[in-house]
Amino acid sequence: MKPIPLSFLPTHLQKGISLPPIHIDDVHIWQMRLDLPEEHINIFTEILSADELDRANRFYFEKDRSRFISARGMLRIILSQYLGLDPKKLLFEYSNYGKPEFRSESGFQSLKFNLSHSEGIALLAVTRYKNIGIDVERIRDDIALDPIANLFYSNEEISSLERIGEKRKKEWFYTLWTRKEAFLKATGKGLSYPLKECDVSFRYGGKFSSVTINKEKSDWMVKDLFPILGFAAALAVEGNNPKLSCTHFDFFSTSKP
Repeated sequence: MKPIPLSFLPTHLQKGISLPPIHIDDVHIWQMRLDLPEEHINIFTEILSADELDRANRFYFEKDRSRFISARGMLRIILSQYLGLDPKKLLFEYSNYGKPEFRSESGFQSLKFNLSHSEGIALLAVTRYKNIGIDVERIRDDIALDPIANLFYSNEEISSLERIGEKRKKEWFYTLWTRKEAFLKATGKGLSYPLKECDVSFRYGGKFSSVTINKEKSDWMVKDLFPILGFAAALAVEGNNPKLSCTHFDFFSTSKP
């Protein structure tokens, strides 16, 4: 895949990013850090659309604004390399529930993607044709686990929380939450989906496992991801056992990645 020049980036990246081909069964995961110097935030600001800048300016705290700009800027740069386009020219539209995709007139709908960020890190999933969702969450100590689980978790998920023991309960709670959130993002329906009807409590560790909907096995698969200590993350995708590759990429490293 031939890189597209990116003259506005640091010197070592101006020739573009070398990407492996992305085949129909491939899923590419990108991990990025979002807490960047102001001059780097300014670079991203120049390539965002008016509606993205409007969304950024709605954040009350400057740190949240900067992280949003970083995430959207990196999203544009990475997707532009898959498509061979100027990142400024990418046009997005949003589902009724806020999931972004390429505009129908762009001709790029076969490239599917989903972005999630929490505090200072972001994860981006890219694939072809398959609906996909990804979620990353900072593991917090101030969460009331049981009331949230009773509202949103299936009976099977609640039972698995009760069995696991207090020592691992918080970790498993976030594992279930990120799996469910990734699945909801993949469907494009978000929190409008009846959360208690989907069960993601199958425990297959590093492998893909099935999502059960109304106690029936579905065509959806979820997989736990492990970004950095203190965070939980998961991927959801249609189909069976896609090939996963992960890249930790720092756009502003002083040396080539």
